[in-house]
Amino acid sequence: GPEIAEEIRRLISARFDEEWSLTRLQHHFGVSAFRLCRLFRRVTGSSIHEYLVSVRLRASLERTEPRGVDLASVAMDLGFASHSHFTLAFRRSFGVPPSAWRSEVLSADF
Repeated sequence: GPEIAEEIRRLISARFDEEWSLTRLQHHFGVSAFRLCRLFRRVTGSSIHEYLVSVRLRASLERTEPRGVDLASVAMDLGFASHSHFTLAFRRSFGVPPSAWRSEVLSADF
């Protein structure tokens, strides 16, 4: 149980830019998608999808910092379906869209 959840976390963290469908995970582990979802939530407290999005969003913080970096490219590189999907997920997690966050970081005095 817990070892499968940990292995899912390791896989997603190392290769978060890949598509991690339940079907792919089910084939990889030889365990039903339903069981994987239940195990993962029991061990981590979140769904596999929520975990994947959170890993991608944490990675996006570094990638959106430089001025001139195209946010749509960042979104696609991280595996988001679209720029708008990325922006929505970013705003949900951090309270501001990525463009506003970048402006804050670039204008901050460290």
